[in-house]
Order: sequence, then structure tokens, then C-alpha cells
Amino acid sequence: MEREWETWAEWGRKYGGTSSVTILGQTIIVLNSYTFAKELLDNRSANYSDRPYMTMPILCGWGDSVVILSYGPAFRIQRKLFHKTMGNLENLRQFYHIEEGQSQEFLKKILADPEHFVDNVASVVLRIAYGYALGNDDRLLVECKQVTEDFIQMTKFLVNKLPFLRHIPEWMPGAGFKIRAKEWKRNVQDITNEPFEWVKEQMAGGIAEPSFVSSQLEDGEDENAIKYAAVTMYAAGFDTTVVTTKVFFKTMALFPEVQVRIQAEIDSVTGGDRLPTLADRDKGLLPYTVATLYEVLRWHLPLTIGFPHRALEDDTYRGYFIPKGSIVAFSSWQMCRDPDLYPDPEVFDPTRFLGTSPQLDPRELVFGFGRRICPGRFLAEASVFVIMARVLAVFDIVNAVSVDGVPLKPSPVQLTGTVR
Repeated sequence: MEREWETWAEWGRKYGGTSSVTILGQTIIVLNSYTFAKELLDNRSANYSDRPYMTMPILCGWGDSVVILSYGPAFRIQRKLFHKTMGNLENLRQFYHIEEGQSQEFLKKILADPEHFVDNVASVVLRIAYGYALGNDDRLLVECKQVTEDFIQMTKFLVNKLPFLRHIPEWMPGAGFKIRAKEWKRNVQDITNEPFEWVKEQMAGGIAEPSFVSSQLEDGEDENAIKYAAVTMYAAGFDTTVVTTKVFFKTMALFPEVQVRIQAEIDSVTGGDRLPTLADRDKGLLPYTVATLYEVLRWHLPLTIGFPHRALEDDTYRGYFIPKGSIVAFSSWQMCRDPDLYPDPEVFDPTRFLGTSPQLDPRELVFGFGRRICPGRFLAEASVFVIMARVLAVFDIVNAVSVDGVPLKPSPVQLTGTVR
């Protein structure tokens, strides 16, 4: 289904806050209403914290990732690792110096080569996860980017909706996914094991940089849980941060008045003598900059439909019967465009999150619900914020122009920065 989130949104508007289909006996429900998602996935999370069997990602080696794991002991162990390291701002502050140090490198590199800013975004996550500093044309970065792109493709295979297809032999027509899965599994295993073993070698030599992996190993946590939590942090964190950063650059070119207001706010705090910090954010000194990040998340969110949950038992909600085993997903895209939550939802307006009666914080929608809420959400938000604030502290973002001097339509590779 092309642009399936729009189809689900149309059905949701037609039939109410939720819509469903049944395919070969499998009930699939998509929640378009924030109220419905909150009441089911948050308030009844004991029944809606499981995952459906995601065949292709499991065949490709992602079965032990917290994103894919069924609700149970292994899932809870990985969630605990994330929580004690970055489950709240207090815990995350141990990584602020990495975020800010890498952002300074980001500013230098984006000035020299703005088209490769994606690589610089990825360096933050790798540094926090493994204490690994990227080199030029780094093989690990290439492999990580490829595995992340592959994971996005894995979710699109028919075998995910028709799991019985996994039993057909490789030689049969339509079984090409099995050959692809073997290839991707080797890549996943490499990117899961190699940086993990590298950290262990660094620790044995007494030269390991502080990182998520090294701190968990020092605490004697389960090694399999650590390495899959770390690779998930990279794969999920990279995609979210890159998408949101691209949207930020685009919106600043589209709405220069927003950019100017952010720059004025930053200058009023820093005096133009230093770069803004995450501490400035935490002290509430940059409210408009924070509100702009929220509007970037709402206006063009990283994930249109959240990863599906699964009902563990039969349930009834507002007259709807939800059978055991139902796949229950939520449309963040539709919720972020709900005019009851966000009047004039297509308008980019950071001030909707300011004042005495701010509109709903979009992080409530973007990062998921219940016991499946994104465990790295504080890291992702901090990563994007520090890039946003520091880029605008030193650059103006403008549309690139053609050789004839005509402004080009904004896109990440067509934008240019000028030093302020």
C-alpha cells in the first residue's frame, strides 16, 4: 500500500478514531486518535506491550533487538540497560560532553563539506554507544549505514504479513526473500559483534573511552543484551536523528523568520561569545529553540506509523472487540495533523508550544506509547537540539541557487550555509 499512513488516516476520518482490516484471519488495527492510543497502549499497556512476529527482521538477525523482542524477560533486561544509562535527563547528562564535543566537529566538517553532514550526525551515536571515534571513509560507518537502510527495507516484505511463507523452500518462486535474508543476516551479525568486541579489547588494554557498552560491561550485565541494545541504539538513533536534522535544515530555509528568531534568542543567552549548550536548554533559557524542535518533530515526524504492538488477550474498548493476537499500530502522522490537537496543522508554527496554554507536546506522539516507548528518546532529542542550536549560532541557512541565480527548491543537498 503506497503511502499507507494516508490511507489509514482517510479510513480513520471516515469510520472514527480507529480503523481495522482482517487479512487471512489476522486483525490489524490502526489507531488514528491520540485518546485511543493513550488509553489502550499506555493505560492498558499490560495487554498491549507485545510485538507481532516480524518474520523478515528475525530472519535477518534482529530477533534479539529490543525493537523486535516479544514482551518478556529479555525485553525487560534491555529496557533496564537503556533506562539506567539514558532513561532520563539526569542519566543522560553523563554524555553531554560527547554530544557537545561532536557537535563542534560537526560544525567544522559541515562548513568544509555540507553534503556529508549525515556522516557527522552518525558519529555522535557511535561515540556514545561504543566510544568509537570515526575516521575518514570509516568502514564501520559504511557498514552501519547500510544495515540501517536494510532494516527499513526488511519491514516491507510480504512475509511479514504472511509469516507462513517463511516455510517455503528457497528454490520456489517468491522465495527470494530467503536469499536476501541470509545476506543481510551476515551484515547484521558483523555490525553487532565487531564494535562490541572492539570495546572489550579496548577495556582489556585499559584504554577504553567511556561509552554505553563499556559501562554496562563494567556492571557485569548480560553481554548478549548489551551488544543488541548498542546496535539498536545506533540503527534507530541514526535514522531518527538524520531524518529530523534534514527536516530542520529544510524548514529553516523555508521559514527564515523562524531562523532569525532562534538566532536572536541564542545571542541573548550567549552574548555571541560562546556556543549554546544543553545546560542552557535544561535551564529553560532557549524556549523558542526548543519549541522549534518540537514543531520540526510534529510537522515532519521521523516515523509515520509506529512499530506495531500485539494484544495478548481479548479486549473491548468503546464497543470495539479486539481479539487476542490483534496487531495494533498507531498513526503518529495522523495524530500530528489532528486539528483538534493542533489547529491549522499544516502551518509551521513553533509558538503553538509556548505560552500559558501550549498545545500537546508532540513527543507524546512521536516516540511511542506505554512500555514500548522509545528508550533512546532523550538521546535523540538532545542530539538534534545541540545540532540545531549550534548550527544557527554560527550559520545562516539559505536556499542554494542555480548557476543563473534562481533559488532552488529546498532539499537537504541543495541548502547552503553562510557564516554569521
